[in-house]
Amino acid sequence: MISPVQLTLPIRDRRDAMLCSVVGVLLVIAACDMPQIDAAQDAQADAPASGPAGPAEPAEPADDTHGLTIADASGGEADGVVRFTVSLSVASGTPVTVAYETDDGSAKAAADYQAASGRLTFAAESTEAQQIEVRLRDDHVDESEETFTVRLSGPTGAPLAVTTATGTILDDDTRALIVEPSELYVTKGGTASYEVTLGSEPTAPVTVAVTAGTETGALTVDPDRLTFTADNWSDAQEVTLTAAQDNDALADAPVELAHMASGGGYDGVAGPAVTVTIVEDDVPTLAMAAAHASEQARRIVFEVTLSKASDEVVTVDYATDSSDDTATEGKDYTPTSGTLRFPARSTAARAVEVTVNDDALNEDTEMFTVTLRNAANAQLAGGGETLTARGLIEDEDPLPELSIGDGSLTEGSGDGSMRFVVRLDAASGRTVTVQYATANVTATAGRDYTRVSGTLTFGAGTTVRTVTVPITDDALDEQDSEQFTVTLLAAVNATVSTAHGTG
Repeated sequence: MISPVQLTLPIRDRRDAMLCSVVGVLLVIAACDMPQIDAAQDAQADAPASGPAGPAEPAEPADDTHGLTIADASGGEADGVVRFTVSLSVASGTPVTVAYETDDGSAKAAADYQAASGRLTFAAESTEAQQIEVRLRDDHVDESEETFTVRLSGPTGAPLAVTTATGTILDDDTRALIVEPSELYVTKGGTASYEVTLGSEPTAPVTVAVTAGTETGALTVDPDRLTFTADNWSDAQEVTLTAAQDNDALADAPVELAHMASGGGYDGVAGPAVTVTIVEDDVPTLAMAAAHASEQARRIVFEVTLSKASDEVVTVDYATDSSDDTATEGKDYTPTSGTLRFPARSTAARAVEVTVNDDALNEDTEMFTVTLRNAANAQLAGGGETLTARGLIEDEDPLPELSIGDGSLTEGSGDGSMRFVVRLDAASGRTVTVQYATANVTATAGRDYTRVSGTLTFGAGTTVRTVTVPITDDALDEQDSEQFTVTLLAAVNATVSTAHGTG
């Protein structure tokens, strides 16, 4: 310890005495600081010589989970929206705000989605997640997945941890030719027609060529080439068939018309064939047209016609069958069989009536067959020993609804996985699929849980499926609960009533 320096000075008055006291204190302080100053000078002297001071060392990178984050998201065109979740890791004593704006990727604003911008606000002391909704345009064009970006900027009250997220637009359009009906009967000298449409909007004009697998001979097709554009692709175009008149009594073999598209992204797309049977009017000929009705109608009626009256009673046997079709005998319709009678010198049509069973399942259109055989005093159209017609059972039951429940788990308990139950409110006769994906709220993927996404499939009659999310058991002292979401999107053969489950 350094002793105070003793001073002996003549003191003339009280003011001189005070001045001497101050000087004494300053000298003591200076003496105490000298060792530190000397040490610093010695250290500087011992340091090697260097040039001008370089730039400061870069700061440690910020924790990419601390602050504001935004999660990737996806949605189907038919869903009409993509929802992005923006999360705040730690509550603030004051409101936290952040701006957002969309940027084009392979998806383009106006053409594929509606550009969006704005500002989100997190209330003081709140970490409740916020959502950004971006509206999608259903363009009806069959295309690959497209993406765009949502960017966060200008935060107040909290730093930005994750600044961008990718939005994926899932396409649900199909390139297809729709041809109806698939079976036609044309009486010689008469006409019949069917219609062709596209299943989705083309990228350029599409040409559909109509060709016959065999020589048409007595059948004229007009037109044999159809053109669809982006303006008229959903408008049905008609193909007219004309059967030439002849004087023979020979039955013509059925003609099968094929349909092939080209151009506008439809190259190589083939449509269903149309089977055309020419009905003779020189001799009594039996024909039967395809028929359809809804389940709610409870019956389908097939009309059987006779082209020319006979001097004798005409009879023909009929029977239903679905062995090679999609309808189930006894479940979807009531099987039937019997014999039709046409009085002599009469051409009045007869009917085969089939009872249809109305269930509560949402189903695809189902098909069964009615077959005519053993004709007496008449021939069957097409000249064969049997003649068939398809019956279509059309479903009018509403689509079932999908919902997802919440989940919860304590770290370290169970098998370390959180389960979310996804339910259909009613069984379906179709296969139902729905995509799912996790998103951060206050929990962070990779640190608190494992990010998952995929597709759930509900087979016909199935109503429950489960999404499993692995949870990370860490040793950190954290807030009492952390949250993330599981979102359902792009459902097929169902609608989504509850899209978000919170874990």
